[in-house]
Amino acid sequence: MKFERSTELPVPQSSGFTYHARPGALARLVPPWEPVEIIRSTGSILPDSEVLLRTHILGKRVDWLARHVRFEPPTLFSDVQIYGPFASWLHTHQFSVVDSNRCLLTDRIDYELPLGILGKLFGANIAARKLDAMFRFRHRQTVEDLELGRSVENIVGDSPKTIAVSGCNGLVGKSVCSLITVLGHRLIRLDRSNDSANSEQSGSDGPSTRTPITRTHWNPQKGLTHPKDVDGVDAVIHLAGKGIGDSRWTESVRRELISSRVDATRLLCEQLSQLRNPPKTFVSASGVGIYGDTAESIVDEGCGAADDFLGKLATDWESASSSLEDCGSRRCFGRLGIVLDPRSGALSKLLPVVQWGLGGPLGSGKQYWSWISKEDAASAFLWLALNPSCHGAYNLVASAETNRQFTRILASLIHRPSLLPAPSFALRIALGEMADSLLLASTKASNRKLIASGFRFRNTTLKDALSHSLGLA
Repeated sequence: MKFERSTELPVPQSSGFTYHARPGALARLVPPWEPVEIIRSTGSILPDSEVLLRTHILGKRVDWLARHVRFEPPTLFSDVQIYGPFASWLHTHQFSVVDSNRCLLTDRIDYELPLGILGKLFGANIAARKLDAMFRFRHRQTVEDLELGRSVENIVGDSPKTIAVSGCNGLVGKSVCSLITVLGHRLIRLDRSNDSANSEQSGSDGPSTRTPITRTHWNPQKGLTHPKDVDGVDAVIHLAGKGIGDSRWTESVRRELISSRVDATRLLCEQLSQLRNPPKTFVSASGVGIYGDTAESIVDEGCGAADDFLGKLATDWESASSSLEDCGSRRCFGRLGIVLDPRSGALSKLLPVVQWGLGGPLGSGKQYWSWISKEDAASAFLWLALNPSCHGAYNLVASAETNRQFTRILASLIHRPSLLPAPSFALRIALGEMADSLLLASTKASNRKLIASGFRFRNTTLKDALSHSLGLA
């Protein structure tokens, strides 16, 4: 059996090949709707390098070991399955010249399903649909990453930058880290695990693809163990913090939220400001919850903060980095809306409810939810970190939909009804104040400032964003 898909890339042949050879490429290209975990990877596509993936098929855990067998830069590389869900699998990635600024990426797969004739009879159509959705996602992701890289190069040139990131394992942090390395920049992970401190990995595919990844130990309560590890970095992207919707806001949870955001940020920035060469740029996560419930009014970055828990928390969080401003570092704050990802965050909680046919408006359904795709959020943080013209707060939202519209669009995409409402009083009983601030509050945030900076969104409509992240495009 065979599968093939081709897409034109907006870069020369060598650049298309190099993108796939860098660390982070595999993480960029795993479809978000698939339950796939990268267990082990050498970060290389040289012959005999291996990648171990873990997935689940019909509720059963399946490990998939692939080994690279051909490496012919900048024309092609290929990998075979050693063991996994297929009877056999050979995947060839080929790059053909279109002209000096463009190339054609062709993914070609020769595979056989398990169980012989029975596998073909019952699984051929399913496998073909899954491969089509997977490589449609992969090719679009590749094109959009390369377009972002080109936009950044137009501003800062093609010399690699060094960027430190906290919250590397979070919803947005994982994408930020893989995006940094796949675009050829150097990543320093602020890691909470002691045993990974000062370790380093790199691609081994030749000088053009080497992208070191350094880890240095960071504790939110105690700060950086070795501050000099980040001396002279071009930027710090600070994404760490306890999830705002992880649990009901008891007094202890409120203290954790304040500690993990405000106190941890203040300590980190005080350490950074004392370095001989403080970071040129500091970009911190924040949230559009800073504006509170604004009904149908459109809010921009110049609007004041709400006099509630989220408003005060976000204000203090942004102010906690003031010590860096005193030493000349450029500061930006990415005020996130709802980040769309089917395996984490708000969408991961809403999706199964809608799949069971139980989705419907929350409360009146008239409240506006400002949203952004996970990849646009990651791209925006990198954009703020590397664009020297960006200063201050930016609403990281693609658009806003009423809660009723949001659930209707999601339900229609997966062919489910969206009729059963969740009354406001029931949500308040279950979640307390968090229900009003996160689910029932209306925030229609403007993204004009971000667009004016030159940033280009990957997903501008909710239907497109959900379709792309769910493999329905």
